[in-house]
Amino acid sequence: MTVRITASSFPTPDLVKTTNNPAQWDQLDRFAAVQAEAANTALEALDEQLATVSTVEDRTAAFEGLYQKLADWRYRLAVEGRVTRPSSNAETIRTPIGDGSMSYRLTPSVAGRESGSPAHRALTKMERVALGQFSGSADRVQHQVTLQDGRTINGNLLMRTESLGEQAADVFGASTQQMAAAAPAVAPDETITVTASLDDREILRRAAFEQLAGLETKRAETGDLDPADPQNRQAFADATYCLFQGPEFRRGTDATMRVFVAVAHARVFDAAPVVPQGVDLDAMVRDQQDFRDTMRDQLRVIPGGHPTSQERSTSAGERAARGSRDSSRSSTAIQR
Repeated sequence: MTVRITASSFPTPDLVKTTNNPAQWDQLDRFAAVQAEAANTALEALDEQLATVSTVEDRTAAFEGLYQKLADWRYRLAVEGRVTRPSSNAETIRTPIGDGSMSYRLTPSVAGRESGSPAHRALTKMERVALGQFSGSADRVQHQVTLQDGRTINGNLLMRTESLGEQAADVFGASTQQMAAAAPAVAPDETITVTASLDDREILRRAAFEQLAGLETKRAETGDLDPADPQNRQAFADATYCLFQGPEFRRGTDATMRVFVAVAHARVFDAAPVVPQGVDLDAMVRDQQDFRDTMRDQLRVIPGGHPTSQERSTSAGERAARGSRDSSRSSTAIQR
């Protein structure tokens, strides 16, 4: 039996439901089918690649390649106009954050979110989670991420905007002139999350791929991985946390990472997951242990998607023997 990822794996994030109009939510829900299509193509390619390798290094490279293919898929979606926000520029989807940083404003009253909308409620909740991490008069909280080899890396930073001062332009990724023009929209009492440094983000992404390669190695050695096993769940949660803590591009990262998480879970556990709708915001705001607990409570496996090791081995062999797919696949398919 082959694991099949469906639109059910991709519930629409509350964060994009910025109005109280359910009809608009229905339009947003259609993106789930697009993500599922990309996920299944990517999963088949990943299965074929991993069927031919046996080292942790090669498995790490396979998961890194999966990420790169999905990032390219997300860019091509925007270029073709299938998933585009008003006044958005597709090129920002492949524009790296680079040496600077990128911030996200957690205060719900900004950016035109209607009061009472799912986005407004989600940010209200997550701003409280963020503020609960500040100690006394402290104006910033540095997240620390512990990797599987024991190293500790700086993740993102939670800040209150009143502490920014001259750092504002760097934090918001804009020139001084742009910040001056935007100043009326930046309140002094906002809460924001700021990405880690370039070097740390690259380490975190690499750590995510290595963590998944470790799970894949364990699956290959034992023949089966239980997605309900606490140790396995924590390892997968840590890989997810590292991935979201280490974004590479300025836009489009969320969809790329959600599809990546679904494909990686389907591969190492032979089971399609329901990716938590708020996984990105949880990863940006919560510390590592809190995120583990959240994933333990919210990451669900779709029933009926966990074949036996014999079924999995048979289907993997069939896929490996099949070779390359029909070249007539649409331009928005994952490039092999």
